[in-house]
Amino acid sequence: MQFTAETRLQDIADAYPWLIDYVASLDDRLKIAKTFVGKQLIKRSTIADASRLSGYSVERLITELEKEIAKRENA
Repeated sequence: MQFTAETRLQDIADAYPWLIDYVASLDDRLKIAKTFVGKQLIKRSTIADASRLSGYSVERLITELEKEIAKRENA
């Protein structure tokens, strides 16, 4: 999957359900992803939205996601 600022978080969660736990561990502000409200927000949010919420740049967030996916797929 190719990530951009406009990639929908729901698409990522569908492809990599375990990634939600990883994202929540990156920053306290992203722990909302594991709550009921967070799951509702994921349905309509993008990587750019998560970037604004967390304070991570879009590029850094994409890099973190790609690193974790590569780590899990190569394990």
